[in-house]
Amino acid sequence: MAADMYKGVMRMQLRDVYAAAVAAGVAADPRGTEGIEQLLADARRTWEELPQSKRWEFDQESLTNPYADTRVLAGDLDSRVERILVGIDVDVGEMLLADRLGERGRPVDLVLAHHPMSRALADLEAVMAVQADIWRDFGVPINLGEALISDRMREIRRWFHASNTEQALDAARLLGLAVMTCHTPADNCVQSFVQRKCDELNQNATLGDLLDMLKSIPEYREAVLRGTGPMLFVGEEERRTGRIMVDMTGGTSGPKETVRHLAA
Repeated sequence: MAADMYKGVMRMQLRDVYAAAVAAGVAADPRGTEGIEQLLADARRTWEELPQSKRWEFDQESLTNPYADTRVLAGDLDSRVERILVGIDVDVGEMLLADRLGERGRPVDLVLAHHPMSRALADLEAVMAVQADIWRDFGVPINLGEALISDRMREIRRWFHASNTEQALDAARLLGLAVMTCHTPADNCVQSFVQRKCDELNQNATLGDLLDMLKSIPEYREAVLRGTGPMLFVGEEERRTGRIMVDMTGGTSGPKETVRHLAA
């Protein structure tokens, strides 16, 4: 668990935090504004074509938020948010920590998790399609990319369908905590930032140069000091990188078969 306390300097409502996260994700999305608008239009069309008897099953958040893994899962959208407990992996223990901090005079207004839970996890496959768009930019035909990611999406759906996705959220509800997940928007921002830094390397850059560049980024530099920094597992530092693709967003890892097509 990587968690930290953030005390906001401005008073915001929970709905403002949620809207800001989605907006940041859209601004950094590899598909661009047009791609996101198409996603939302498709969701609206699906909603409009549903018979009344089926509409109760539809995730209406998808009409305005294209990221199924980013949701307010508990709490009043109009509630004030001043102090947030932020974590990468948030489970029952972190919910208890938030409650305990409140008892010690440091009330937590929102538990913000990066990795999703509840429906935001159960529907994770819905955010994976973007991977085909990224692969297309690196030479994989879109029809092939969509076929590859579709198989992986079905696999992920089956995997999480049998998982206990509600445990941490149930604990939060019992403790009266507000909970939000922010997954793909955060990944989009990292993907955009790191890809841009990689693109700035010259054409003769080596793997060693790439590692040095990454270690110059404050967050990666801190990771080095904690023993979890950038590391080369395959190849030699003296070899040139060639074209670099950052693989950071899209819910979870794609199918291994994609590597062969990217290397073609």
